[in-house]
Amino acid sequence: MRYAIFFRFLTMLVMAGSAFASRPVLADNIWNFALVSCNKSSNTIDIQEANYDNFDETGYSAPAGYQSKWLGSLVKYVSPPEGVPDDAVHGTHREKIADWKVSCRLSGHDYLIVISPWSLNNMVQGQCGPGDPDLKLTVYRDKVLLINGQRFSYGGECMEDNGPSPFFSVKLSESRKEVTIGDIAGENGSKLPDFQIPYAQMPKFDQRRSQTLGYKPN
Repeated sequence: MRYAIFFRFLTMLVMAGSAFASRPVLADNIWNFALVSCNKSSNTIDIQEANYDNFDETGYSAPAGYQSKWLGSLVKYVSPPEGVPDDAVHGTHREKIADWKVSCRLSGHDYLIVISPWSLNNMVQGQCGPGDPDLKLTVYRDKVLLINGQRFSYGGECMEDNGPSPFFSVKLSESRKEVTIGDIAGENGSKLPDFQIPYAQMPKFDQRRSQTLGYKPN
């Protein structure tokens, strides 16, 4: 029995080591994290993307009141078959393996926050491919869709032409029935002003419209 337990423990260590080793080594050692805060006193939920610059992700400590998840743990890296070049077309790429789900109850309403990984380019050798994925946010309130796959990007360095303008801060207020979009990435590393969207309009919100300064929902 002892040997069986020891063998299972050893197997888990090997698997954990293999998963860590599958992340390509990066010169800048930057790790992306999702942060979620469920604040019952203010009746709010805060979701952010943050990064951490260190040798590995284990030294990261989330701010007080937040749960955190390393976004790299939600993907795996797949190398090309033997004989295929590890380049920007056929090379190592990332694939999603999981979502991170967080539940929060505010004033009798049940929220489900779903954090998914996303990347502008999943090919590690391609432009905007290296590094951890960013996060994509979906939120349900009482099992009804409230936020539909909004994309975050820390700093917004990699953006699609005429595509969605990434965020890295979203706050939901149950009291005001309102979503505040913050830290919106503009052109050349600029930031656009925060804006608020009523719950009723949020499910159909087109993230591409956030590129317009002073955006106000119709």
